[in-house]
Amino acid sequence: MYNIALVQNQSEMSHYGYADARPFLEEIGYCFVLYTAQNIQELSSDLKRGKFDAVVFASNALNDKTIRDNVMSDDFKTEFAKYLENGKGCLVLHQLRLAQSNTLLKFLPKPLDLVKLVARFSDEAASDGDLYQTETTKKNVCFLYPHSVELSQVKSQCLSFRSLKGLYWHYFENINRSDWDLLLYDVDRKKQERPLLAISKESDPFRVVISALTLDWQKQKRLLQNILTYVVEGRHNTAIIMDPRNTSATFGYFIECLKSEKYPFRAYDIDQDLSDLARNLKAGVHAIVVLDPFVNTKRMGANISALIEQRIKDGELKLIGISEIETGRFQVAGRERFALRILYDLEMQIQKELYETGYIDGSFWSTVESLQILSEIKQVKSEFDIETLRKTFESAKVHDRSGSYDEVFGVTCALFWLRAKFLGKTHPDTERTLAWIGKNLQGYEDRERTLAYFTLVNVGVATKNEKESLRSILIEQQIEHLSEIDLIAYLKAAVAIKAKDVLIPIVKRLGDLQEDGKWVDLATSATAISALLEVLDLLRIEDTTSYTAIRPSLESMISKAIIYLQGSRADRVVNKDIDYPWDNKASTSLKCIQAWLRFEESIDLPVREIIDTLVSYSSVETEKSSAKTALSILEEIKKENRKLSEENHELTARTVQYKRSAYMNKALWVSLLTTMYVLSSIIIYWIRIGSNPPALSIITGTFIDSWPFHLAFIGLIIALLRFLPPRREAQKGTT
Repeated sequence: MYNIALVQNQSEMSHYGYADARPFLEEIGYCFVLYTAQNIQELSSDLKRGKFDAVVFASNALNDKTIRDNVMSDDFKTEFAKYLENGKGCLVLHQLRLAQSNTLLKFLPKPLDLVKLVARFSDEAASDGDLYQTETTKKNVCFLYPHSVELSQVKSQCLSFRSLKGLYWHYFENINRSDWDLLLYDVDRKKQERPLLAISKESDPFRVVISALTLDWQKQKRLLQNILTYVVEGRHNTAIIMDPRNTSATFGYFIECLKSEKYPFRAYDIDQDLSDLARNLKAGVHAIVVLDPFVNTKRMGANISALIEQRIKDGELKLIGISEIETGRFQVAGRERFALRILYDLEMQIQKELYETGYIDGSFWSTVESLQILSEIKQVKSEFDIETLRKTFESAKVHDRSGSYDEVFGVTCALFWLRAKFLGKTHPDTERTLAWIGKNLQGYEDRERTLAYFTLVNVGVATKNEKESLRSILIEQQIEHLSEIDLIAYLKAAVAIKAKDVLIPIVKRLGDLQEDGKWVDLATSATAISALLEVLDLLRIEDTTSYTAIRPSLESMISKAIIYLQGSRADRVVNKDIDYPWDNKASTSLKCIQAWLRFEESIDLPVREIIDTLVSYSSVETEKSSAKTALSILEEIKKENRKLSEENHELTARTVQYKRSAYMNKALWVSLLTTMYVLSSIIIYWIRIGSNPPALSIITGTFIDSWPFHLAFIGLIIALLRFLPPRREAQKGTT
């Protein structure tokens, strides 16, 4: 099914037995074409013809000057970018020569071409250092599928491979987190990251992986096969459960069509051990499960059936069942997650902002607020760690006043959350900020104190007395005099400490203040939706009586607000000038996404997916209707052409007949006039001489002696005949 362009250094292959990747590619079943210095100039034209699914630059392939010059040329880069944009893949392994000259990977598409290779210091041994994973690594498909890869296994193979021992000989710089996901790294003497394995964002049309590790030379088979599977084939989102003992021609045709389309999937035998299926479902490798007509969830066993059901409930899985009995029937089970499509786009933009400025929406408050929401959304895929937030912490340090943020109470609560979340609750900076809050807490108004107590509860450090103090503040509030923003702040705090006696009055008051489906603005409305959905969840568990009573009005409020949010979304595809779909702000957009996701979890009907399906079907029907209309018009044109052709044929025949008739008409006139002229000439001559001359003298006197006159007269007659009108019937036939 798949073909690889394998670029290798012939010199390395000749000198080192481990420097040839061909046996491994044959072992895992990939077809390939080898490119060395001898034929590297052919690679560009072969890529143009779409001959390969991926290009693999084996370790030190670019050490060869001929290969390096060809690949680094502008012509190759242009063609290679077009090739990758068509959904193709690329794997670049260890390239020491490039690292020794601090060369950029400029043959990669922009902005990936900014990555620079850097050699290790001369006083470092190749075995020095360590390998570290990010949270992204643990969830990345390259470490999960088709094999589960442990970091300890990778490190052990690096240091124990007899022919080439060492962790790494070079590393990367300029790994922009908005363009790359960092999978493996080491730290240098200054505790700075040294990226060793990175993968381009999955939102890109291409799949690019760069590795400073000699995965091919050190025979890292499990990790290398995982990376190749992703680079060459793409993500295997689909699992197909089959019963090989029962066959279906239709389902077999379906499988062959998938293969011909190079659609990536993994087939599982229902009668074999399904532990790999369970592992891949738990890890989120497969998001779609297709059952052949002879398989159902009961046959897979209770554990896997329960796992599939839970994944469907969580909105992480679609289950497609195909019926053999009722031809053309299939069923899809799954929960809606339309908002996730927007969330993942937001994550990348936020990563970019943090990398460039350290702030989200240009402010510390918005940064912390956005990070709080991201930490609450379990579907977030990006990693936000100390390295990602390095500039954020550097900026916050400048404003540190005895642990506070410029001695401003509200933003200091945000600083405390940030430090507790990413530095740890026991970190000295975190404890200094907590001490400052505790020292100044009682001097502030109820709203600020509520924020502080809520933050302590959220972080998990609030004492029993602090929770009771928060409850007292909530009970003392005069609900009818509070603004929507205050009500929502108190509502969130009440949910956090499960103060059910405070919830109902706030909810009713919020209902009174809702206008046209919103409260104040987008950000406030989104926050209100999330809080109200939390109220529903809490009451359903803690107070079923109140839940039953308030549910209809709550759901009505939430539905109106969700429609308002959805209607306010700007389309980034249409408007290229916006970075975020709501208010063009990350914090507002994240609040809206969080509310939308929570709402989708509360409904059983996948509304957006049904709408998408209807739109898709409607589009197909519109195309069919357009095609039918075009065919009808074409048929009418053909009929008109046939009619015109027949009329033209008839007209041609009439024209021929007319020409013949005209010639005959003129011949008759010529004959008639000639005869009359001859007779009149003879009569005139006879009268003129007044006697009976011989016949010969009549002819001589009439025609020969008077030839100039006759010639002039004949010329005049011929000229007049040119203006002779055609016969009426002939003229009628030409109209």
